[in-house]
Amino acid sequence: MTLNKRPRKIADSVAQNPPAPPTHSRILAPFREENFSYRWLIMGYYVRRLNLVFASSPPTPGTIRRVVAHRDVVYVAFEDPLVRVWVLKRGRKVAELAVAGEGRKKATEWRDLVVFGDWVVGVLDWGMAVWRRETREVYTTIEVDNRGEITAAVHPSTYLNKMVIARMGGVLEIWNVKTGKKIYTILSPVASTGKELLEIASLVQTPAISVLAIGFSTGEVHLHIQADRPLFTLGGSAGDIIAATSHVATDSGGNMLAVGHNDGDITLWNLKKRRIAATMRNAHDGPLGGGVVEWIFDSPHTTLPRVLRSRSGHSKPITSLTFLNPSTSHFLLSSSLDSSFRAHSMRNDAQSFVPSEKAGGRRSREPPQSGEKGTWANREFSSSNPVTCIATVAGEDGAGNAENAARDLAGIITGHRDSKSGSLWSFENKSFRGRWAQTTDGGLVRSVGSSNGGIAMYNIQSGIKRRQFPEPHMKAVTGIVIDSLNRVVITGKVKFWDFNTGIIIHEIDWSTSGAITKAKISDFCFSNDGRWVVGASADRVIRVWDLPTGHMIDGTRTKSDVTAMAFSGTGEFLATAHVDSDIVDMTAPFASGEGGVGVIEAALNPQGDGEDDCTGTYTTVDQLTSNMLTMSLVPRARWQTLLNLDVIKQGNKPKEAPKTPEKAPFFLPPLGAKSDSFAPAAKEITNDTNSIQPTDSQSLEAERSRVLRMSRDSGESTFTKLLREAADCNNGDYTVILAHLKALSPSTADLEIRSLQVDELVPFVRAITQRLRSRRDYELVQTWG
Repeated sequence: MTLNKRPRKIADSVAQNPPAPPTHSRILAPFREENFSYRWLIMGYYVRRLNLVFASSPPTPGTIRRVVAHRDVVYVAFEDPLVRVWVLKRGRKVAELAVAGEGRKKATEWRDLVVFGDWVVGVLDWGMAVWRRETREVYTTIEVDNRGEITAAVHPSTYLNKMVIARMGGVLEIWNVKTGKKIYTILSPVASTGKELLEIASLVQTPAISVLAIGFSTGEVHLHIQADRPLFTLGGSAGDIIAATSHVATDSGGNMLAVGHNDGDITLWNLKKRRIAATMRNAHDGPLGGGVVEWIFDSPHTTLPRVLRSRSGHSKPITSLTFLNPSTSHFLLSSSLDSSFRAHSMRNDAQSFVPSEKAGGRRSREPPQSGEKGTWANREFSSSNPVTCIATVAGEDGAGNAENAARDLAGIITGHRDSKSGSLWSFENKSFRGRWAQTTDGGLVRSVGSSNGGIAMYNIQSGIKRRQFPEPHMKAVTGIVIDSLNRVVITGKVKFWDFNTGIIIHEIDWSTSGAITKAKISDFCFSNDGRWVVGASADRVIRVWDLPTGHMIDGTRTKSDVTAMAFSGTGEFLATAHVDSDIVDMTAPFASGEGGVGVIEAALNPQGDGEDDCTGTYTTVDQLTSNMLTMSLVPRARWQTLLNLDVIKQGNKPKEAPKTPEKAPFFLPPLGAKSDSFAPAAKEITNDTNSIQPTDSQSLEAERSRVLRMSRDSGESTFTKLLREAADCNNGDYTVILAHLKALSPSTADLEIRSLQVDELVPFVRAITQRLRSRRDYELVQTWG
């Protein structure tokens, strides 16, 4: 028998027109994203400490493309078939600009969002949408001709209602957004190489009025003035320009122009001397590095700045996820195809870090090869290979145990692609320990599985191979698990090995198992209490199975394939990584979510997405099936009170005997005394000559009937009466008596059951036995019995 909670059943009036399938999972709710590049959220950071201050809510329907801060609000432009802009204040949505671009067949691509004066201008690939900033109404929409898409835009300072937009081909156009007319066109200049410049990547207002810096995709920077002639040209630098900014002030008082390139380098130009002042190599991991870095110019010997603060994440898709300590949900470990290995804090973003690769001040070490002595081989560590698997020590180094650091033990081990050895990391020191993937609870032994099916066990401190497991797998080892008592090693096919002898104990036969989904399983994990199994498959669906019942209880369709997932030890978070994203999606179980598609509801109604219709009237059924043990709808407090009524009565007894009340003042009458001072005068009862008086025989019969009725009803309550009537019936239906008993208060029900006579106990036992056989009101029957 299994205990299931009964779901609600929709009423007939609503069932005829079922609602559209919900667009979210009913178990997993989106919580946040762990990385610095966010798709649907705006994160506010305090510049002085670069700590997280707030996160925007609710998330935008599409991916955010432009963010502009103006005074105390933030304007957010995101992907949508229509032109939509949200207004946020301290991370909360306070307003939305009127929708523009209705009726367009082609999807809109954002180029820029500019706020100046009384206007909010959205620069799009096909033109500009102009809103009034105060009223947030659409003022006008400006469509450009088909000579080329818009690539960049800027508002020149002190120019009223003017916008400068860059077109494909290097042409600049000046527009008046109030009148919607084009004022002037600046033709594309000729590059120093003699070839025509094809695309303008960036437009920046310089500190000087009427001077704009124009960055081209070839690497050149041109500075134009109001007279439509080049002021000067900065020679082409290596790499395409993707962004530029000015007002980079130095201690010398001169201004510099910072130019960003698609390879992650930043070139600093001295505008006064018109030459390169410094080049910041590898400032970011490409154009989409997924981070923010604060630089400070504080060195008197060089113009090259140094990193002051930084917050960053992965720049490529994530390959592996695991929580550091199974008993907590503090740190989440992640690895990526960019060969980075990071620890994300679920409590404070400032606690997130990247472990150092300097091996804690020692030379990197690898395990000895076959034939070598039991010492570490001195090898240089290279992080060029992405991490494929992560293992941690449960409850030891995972919590930052100082004792482990003193014993020179590592709490984290990672396996790398195309590498024959694992890497040891110390969480306490936040550094690399050695090259040396499942750990034991003792913290001294690591088990390593290879791609050819072999399994070996190494000692962490000495690096000596302790054991080579015989009878290897026929293919690559995809998983290793060691039990908490360090007695059994479990490897994927699945094989069970003796930890001490290395002899195989058992092997699971997969021939009798059945497939739960046709798609390939990419990753799965257990919930913290072991009740759920959450699995992701190649059909882009995350499914949740309930182990006691063996049923799939929920499913969510994702936008891309899931590559890794991890369940926190406290059950607060489910972390997932996707094949085309460098972001870790955090979902909170046991809550109603938003986003995604519920596959169970979608299968019942394949009409498409729609909003949930929660306006119907819902009714419940007493029992789904006769084979299912069902609880009652009686509140838990009522039957628990009945179960512990003796304890409650004992605790409610007075600690002291009641005391005699003090004498009342003379002007107050004693309790129970009748006061006739204000009572109305009693009416005299007079016998009316016309009234009919009953005879002596009638009065005697009425008195006898009253006495008989009192003697029959005084000792039989409603519960006893219903029980006697149910026992007299031949069908033996005790539904009415049990329904009456469920409606009684705990003290009344206890009194009724205790007051039953000996001959009344037999039908009562039959009643509760009948209810047990019908598998209904299980907890109530146990309490009554």
